[in-house]
Amino acid sequence: MTLVRAENVGVQFVLRRRVASPRSGLFRLRRSGRVRNDSLWALRRVSFEVQEGEVLGLIGSNGAGKSTLCRVLAGILRPDEGRVEVACRSVPLLSLQAGFEKDLSARENIRLAGTLLGFERRRLIGLIPQVLKYAELEEFAEQPLRTFSSGMRARLGFAIASLIESELIVLDEVLGVGDAAFRRKSSARIQAMIDRARAVVLVSHSEKTVERLCHNVLWLEHGRVMEYGPAARVCAAYQRWGRSRRRDGDDCEPEPSQEAVELPVAGDSRAA
Repeated sequence: MTLVRAENVGVQFVLRRRVASPRSGLFRLRRSGRVRNDSLWALRRVSFEVQEGEVLGLIGSNGAGKSTLCRVLAGILRPDEGRVEVACRSVPLLSLQAGFEKDLSARENIRLAGTLLGFERRRLIGLIPQVLKYAELEEFAEQPLRTFSSGMRARLGFAIASLIESELIVLDEVLGVGDAAFRRKSSARIQAMIDRARAVVLVSHSEKTVERLCHNVLWLEHGRVMEYGPAARVCAAYQRWGRSRRRDGDDCEPEPSQEAVELPVAGDSRAA
């Protein structure tokens, strides 16, 4: 069964042009009748499917469009072109910094983030001690988040997000949290989440992790699909591009694969 089907998805952001001064901005407005803004296609012509029982990996450089695609799948952003069909009522986006306020305490942030993730108030109050214990932050429950290290914030975010249970889960860079002991603990919980869900979309910069956990992989660069298919093949192509980029310099850009945007015929699962 197909849980997600994306066809030629595009997301466009408007970039407001910076003016040197209010006076120059008013001059442009008087001269042309409007202040010109530029646009950026964060995603363009992105197509793929996620089958039941599949773990789909998203890889690519920083700014490639991975997090934007995650927000589209979670229903936070609407595509400007194309369409996305999701056969699930709700799709939680698990991101370590979602819903945090630096001036609130750890306990208050758990309540805030848990509410944004859809937990009922009564259940959330009962989960607070468990979250603090799992994140190893019981002694810092009443401290404001601005006093926390980045590792402490990441552990807290993971402890909250990993409680979610859903048919389809989107994991945006939630692996590799904390020290070695906590990474082992978090990896076990991630695996349990994957085992419970009907399908998972996983964003990671670790090709080894993606190749180990995922059936298929979607490689994005500059919002476009470079490769889409079995994890071993796509990760190998991404690694070859990375080596050539380091050898030839940052100007080396991959060419979009025309095959990458072709969807399988109906009833044909790509999942291994």
